Amino acid sequence: MKQITNRALALALSALLVLVLLAPNALAAAPEPAADLEPAEAVETAETVETAEAVGSEEEPEAPEETEPEEDAELLAETAYTITVDGVSFLSNTARTGDGWNYGGKRLNLTGYDGGPIRSEGALELYTSGDVTITGTRENNLGGDALYVNGDLELNVVSGTLTVLGGSGADGGGHALRGAKNVELWLMSDSAAAVFRGGAAGPGKTGGDGISVTGTLNVRTLCDRDNRLGAPDLWVEGGGAAQTAAKSQGGLGLRAKSVVIQVPCELTGGDGITAGAALYAETVELLAPCDLTGGDGTTGGAALSYKTSCALSLCDMDFHGGHSADNKLAAAIVRATGGKAIPSVKHTTLSGKDADAERLLRVNEYTLTLNGNGGTRGGEKELKIKERYPSSYRLSDYLFTYSGQTQYAWKDGSGVQHALNEALTLEKDQKFTAQWIQTKPGDVLLNGHTLRFTSNGSTYKRFQSTTAVTLPDKMYYNSTAVTALAWGDAMNSSADDSGLASGSWYVGNDKLTPNKNAVICLYAADLRCDSTIIYHPTQGTLNGGTVLVQRITVETGGAAKLTVKSCDERMTAPVGKTLAGWAVKEGGEVRYQPGDEVEPTKGTPLQLYAVWKDFEYVFRTDRCTVWLNPYQKTLRIDPSSDWRRNNQGAARFVAASYRPNGRMIAYEIAGVMPTGGITVRYEGENYPLVRLFALDRNGRPSGNELEIRLYEMYPSLG
Repeated sequence: MKQITNRALALALSALLVLVLLAPNALAAAPEPAADLEPAEAVETAETVETAEAVGSEEEPEAPEETEPEEDAELLAETAYTITVDGVSFLSNTARTGDGWNYGGKRLNLTGYDGGPIRSEGALELYTSGDVTITGTRENNLGGDALYVNGDLELNVVSGTLTVLGGSGADGGGHALRGAKNVELWLMSDSAAAVFRGGAAGPGKTGGDGISVTGTLNVRTLCDRDNRLGAPDLWVEGGGAAQTAAKSQGGLGLRAKSVVIQVPCELTGGDGITAGAALYAETVELLAPCDLTGGDGTTGGAALSYKTSCALSLCDMDFHGGHSADNKLAAAIVRATGGKAIPSVKHTTLSGKDADAERLLRVNEYTLTLNGNGGTRGGEKELKIKERYPSSYRLSDYLFTYSGQTQYAWKDGSGVQHALNEALTLEKDQKFTAQWIQTKPGDVLLNGHTLRFTSNGSTYKRFQSTTAVTLPDKMYYNSTAVTALAWGDAMNSSADDSGLASGSWYVGNDKLTPNKNAVICLYAADLRCDSTIIYHPTQGTLNGGTVLVQRITVETGGAAKLTVKSCDERMTAPVGKTLAGWAVKEGGEVRYQPGDEVEPTKGTPLQLYAVWKDFEYVFRTDRCTVWLNPYQKTLRIDPSSDWRRNNQGAARFVAASYRPNGRMIAYEIAGVMPTGGITVRYEGENYPLVRLFALDRNGRPSGNELEIRLYEMYPSLG
């Protein structure tokens, strides 16, 4: 047994516990900001006063009684902590499930969750899928925090919109997200978005912050190695306070020690007599288009306040200071004492000279020059693009043409080679020159984009005067092998109406036959960041390529659901066959049907192989059920049909085919199946009349004939 024998240590631990439990109330207190300070300094002073008041207001805690906990209980306390989801509390080393949530393996999953606050007394790994809403509750007129983490937080928005709402209250608004030491917020697909909104407060009180963390906040999306466009969005808003009392203070949009935002965002400070800033941090890096607006009040809030350093990307940026009582605008950017100037100032222009003027960050105009290097575009040998607010350019939108040549890359002014479809954000005037290779009909050109054929080799290969080309099943990015690979004839393929990637597709080790009349150019598709299904038609045929591809971009540790396709818009069935389903190996049993949902592992394509069955129409009359395969010209009579049951004693069956005018075309002996059914092959191109006769051992009719008038039935098929 172990005992706590140090009384001073016990007192310290008890005091810390009290502060943690009372933190929401303490942080919601609204200190009066210092007068005559720039917004950043006012925020800094408010934080200092707030902490001092919170600590000073606590009574001296009673010393806990000495206890003798069991060793296993002490071990549990060291390794586990409490997590609460919508009022349900449990230890972090257990597994629990509730409405729209489940927890296990240190991971909390929210799927369509719409409920109360979430609190973790230690680190938390949180995944959300679909539209999820977390709402802080109101207790004793004080808005509660929606998401509180006493440790590091990894927050992964897999799909849909995550909405986090601090509770509102007359005595103060709750924070949407609070307490976390370091936060990694991943927006994991183009459909993912996150909204954080602090709770509102009454007169003389303080609105909650949208996000308030004690350490670093890093907001980003994965799979950005090739600078994919269409990044997801982040919205953060501080809670407002009723402006009818002098101490009303708007919450901050976002507060952290260090902030790095790599996705488009919109940040807004809360309104109040003293309005909140949209963003306050010691160091700031904004690396995507951002719109920051300070709150409105007697003293308007700044759009951006920083203490140490600030780095801004050269994407679209708008910084607006909040309106003050006389309708003047507060400074959009405030640099606290000791803060360094914005390092990218040589690329930017700041307008406005005094604190009451609007300051907007504007990006200088840069020119992108694209030189055809012998090729032309629209008759021009060179293209110049000049914009005031440069966005990402997809260079493949500006390809040139050159008779007898194929463009395989670009080269910048320093001699660095770039992929044809590279996404580019200008940081200065830049010039790119088209790179060409001589080609002629019959050549095959494989373009790896950023992938290489060997760990240090070329990004392209040309094959000439060959009967077949075997496509690589492995390439390299830097020195890393890439096996999640496909080859397509479209440089930037998009999904067509069927949900499949457009163009013709191939996989590694496919044999490609050159076209003697044209150059074939294929482009490597790196599937490492995708959930992918590759459909193999087996005996079916495609208009181009050997496979069909369906994919969606996902992130590390994530998965994306894909709906299995029938592929009937792009795939032609073998004659007389229709799709029975999909197998996971060639010649295997059906595992999936069109419409099934699957979750392929990121970076490992799910290979599906078509399974075919006979194509048949079914007819039912009062005497029989007949299956017709018009491609194979066969009829199959159900053994349970009345006519078949009435002729159980027949020795054999004969079928005769007639033209509609009654003239017989041919006859043959019908087959009897092991199940008792009868198969008949008929002749004729115009869907004739077929008569089926049952004969006894002596060859004489043993019952009534069965007449099937295909020429009448076939027009109604389908």
